[in-house]
Amino acid sequence: HMSTPAARSPQWLTKYDDGQDVGPYRLDEPVYNLQGPMLHSNHQYSANAFRCHEHRPAVPTEELVAGTVVDIGWTFAANHPGDCYLYLSYDTDKDEPENYFKIAEFPGCVDKTVFDNAFDGKSPPAEITEHKWPVLLPEWLPSCDHC
Repeated sequence: HMSTPAARSPQWLTKYDDGQDVGPYRLDEPVYNLQGPMLHSNHQYSANAFRCHEHRPAVPTEELVAGTVVDIGWTFAANHPGDCYLYLSYDTDKDEPENYFKIAEFPGCVDKTVFDNAFDGKSPPAEITEHKWPVLLPEWLPSCDHC
C-alpha cells in the first residue's frame, strides 16, 4: 500500500460499516478474487470494494501542487513481478469515485533506483521493503479539495 505521501487513516463508508474493525491491516486485504467479493474477519466486501476498500475519504493531510515533483512510496506484503500505476479521480462522489485517470506508471513495481540499474522485470529484490519513485504532477491538473 502507499506509504508516501502518508496514507489516510481508514474508516468505513457508512453504508458498509458493519461494526467490524477497520484497522490499517484492512488496506492489505484482497477484497476481490475470481469468484467475486471476499469475506475477511467477518466483513463481507461488496462489488465496489476494489476502489478504496470501502473506506471513506478522510481529511487530506498533505497538499500536492500541480507542476511539482512528489515522491511516491509503497510497500508490499510480498514482492511480485508486474507493473504499478498511480491514478487520480476528480469525481464529485468522493466517497465512491468511479472515474480515474493514470498519471504515472512504475515499471516492475520496484524502486526507481532498482529500475535504473537494469532490473530484469522478473525478480524484485527482497531486501528492498519500501519502493519510491519521483512523480512530476502534470501542470494542467486543476485544483481540487478531495482528489
